[in-house]
Amino acid sequence: QLLTAEEQELFAGLSVFSGGWTLHAAKGTIGPRAVDALTRLVDKSLVTVEPTPDGQRYSMLETLRAYAADELERSGRTAEMRERHAAYFLTLAERLNPRFYGPGQAQAFHLLDVEINNIRTAGRWFLADPALAAEALRLAAALWDFYCCRCHLGEGVRFARGALAHADRAG
Repeated sequence: QLLTAEEQELFAGLSVFSGGWTLHAAKGTIGPRAVDALTRLVDKSLVTVEPTPDGQRYSMLETLRAYAADELERSGRTAEMRERHAAYFLTLAERLNPRFYGPGQAQAFHLLDVEINNIRTAGRWFLADPALAAEALRLAAALWDFYCCRCHLGEGVRFARGALAHADRAG
């Protein structure tokens, strides 16, 4: 109740992230207005910011994230925010995929390593919605080389099988 309506909306929306996020990911998921409100949430100690070699990374305590997820559910925006989050990380995986074999390989793999929890969450959301079967297949394809090269082959096979089964059920 001590937050503005914009801050409350952002706080709830940030609950879709798993394992933290970048400012770019917040803008890509929530929108450009996220920048100012995110700074205010950091100032109010609801979101933490940590410098990393790749830039700043934001996160929130799990208890706060759970409360924010409940608030998001109450607002009726959960499906929308999950879809936007998943779309952002699908785009990221597809954008990085061509770099897997070339001079940008190490950086591409590193970015996916950092975002693996968000990518896994996106994959689960794609598999939970029959209308998103094509997106699940796209994510599985975009990540296949990553899974193979990073020794996550079992995870890659399970996700690819799940995406294929999901597509079969979706028709």
